[in-house]
Amino acid sequence: MKNSYLTEYKRREWNGRNHLEYRYRWTKGVEIRDSRETLLVNYLYMEIWNEEKGKVTYKNAWVTDKEIREGKCPAACRVREGTQLWAWEEPCL
Repeated sequence: MKNSYLTEYKRREWNGRNHLEYRYRWTKGVEIRDSRETLLVNYLYMEIWNEEKGKVTYKNAWVTDKEIREGKCPAACRVREGTQLWAWEEPCL
């Protein structure tokens, strides 16, 4: 999926069994509704591509008013072993 409104970041890692590609897509400051004064939110989409299986094994999307930081861990979320860790709860290393 390619969208000019979304920032993209990918990282690849070996988990001991499979090569996984973590794909993040996000955008900041999206209005929830198109009329009246509204809250600005940030959108984050994340999926995990398993190279050995040749398919996406996990995907999820979040809408939040929390800041999405960029850097080594560009998105607000890191998913490992089925646990969701938000960047404001556990900062990226």
